[in-house]
Amino acid sequence: SNTIIHMRIDPPYDGYYQSILWMLLFIEEKTGAKIINHPMGIMKHNEKLLALKRKGAIPSYIGADLIQAKKFVLEKTTNFFIVKPLNLFSGIGVKRISHNQISELDKLFDGKTIMIVQPFIDAIYKGEVRAIFYKEKHLGSILKKPQTGEFLTNIAQGANFEKCELSLKLTKECENICSKLNKDGVSLVAFDILDGKFSEINTTCPGLLVELSSAHNQNFCEEIIQDLL
Repeated sequence: SNTIIHMRIDPPYDGYYQSILWMLLFIEEKTGAKIINHPMGIMKHNEKLLALKRKGAIPSYIGADLIQAKKFVLEKTTNFFIVKPLNLFSGIGVKRISHNQISELDKLFDGKTIMIVQPFIDAIYKGEVRAIFYKEKHLGSILKKPQTGEFLTNIAQGANFEKCELSLKLTKECENICSKLNKDGVSLVAFDILDGKFSEINTTCPGLLVELSSAHNQNFCEEIIQDLL
């Protein structure tokens, strides 16, 4: 089959999302269609946890235990913290709390939803890098900058973007990660990099190709399509 399917469905990675992955595997096995990114690779690699596996990653609490989350906050000297669900996207459900607002965690933890708690990094006000790679090649990067007075760098939430460069060191590290992901059929990867650290490594819906193409005045979508033909 010459059919190529790229699934661009936003998380949450829930029962519906998992069902779609199962259906894509079924289609692949029945028709021989090529799936990008491959369902098994998406199942294997959670984009938030993948980022936190790296050496020097942002210190984090990951879990559904309210008591342990509060302990994590109290042990840190940072004034503010970010709290976000493990399986959501585009800045949805992301909250910023301070040490004085630790009781807010009572509202955010329901005992079932896996949450991530991290120290708030002030560098976010300067912007977060989105670097997109295809088959271990760096297509390009943009800097996502939050609106004045805001901290979310998600373009879907109103952030601005501009062309930027990626350091050689970070490029090499991204290439190493992509090399491993590519073996699992994940060829299109979007890195979110904050203050030199990975905040997310997007495999489920590595978006912003349109914004990247606009900022660099180059059609990266066409480059990928030409490679697939």
